[in-house]
Amino acid sequence: MSNLPELLKLAARVVRDHPDAPRVASVSVDYRGVRVQIGSVHDSLRPIAKWAQALRTTVEITPHSNFYGATATKSVDVAGVGETCVVVWTHLELAEILMLARDLGVVVGATSGSVEITPQRLLTVLDAGLAEGRVA
Repeated sequence: MSNLPELLKLAARVVRDHPDAPRVASVSVDYRGVRVQIGSVHDSLRPIAKWAQALRTTVEITPHSNFYGATATKSVDVAGVGETCVVVWTHLELAEILMLARDLGVVVGATSGSVEITPQRLLTVLDAGLAEGRVA
């Protein structure tokens, strides 16, 4: 029996329950759970940090073969399905990766692997950069 109806309800609930969260570009549902993509924007770190706050989780920055990704992942228990994941994700621009290194001392690379950052720490650094007139 397919869990698709329950996962679709979860996807709708995630978007509906967070009306103040940043805009969503797309939502997909499959056997892994719910994946929510926020559109690529100049400042992708801020929306992913705000989604991480909404989901009460961290931001994970991950290097891939030809891009860097940022995700906020929350494990949830769904009746009829069991434990599944809600993943909000986006691609990052090189300037954002450089800002992480410069302002947080975080190096994300093929050899160093993924890095987790609290959304509050990320937003604090982003806000400080704007106050100083720096751009990511």
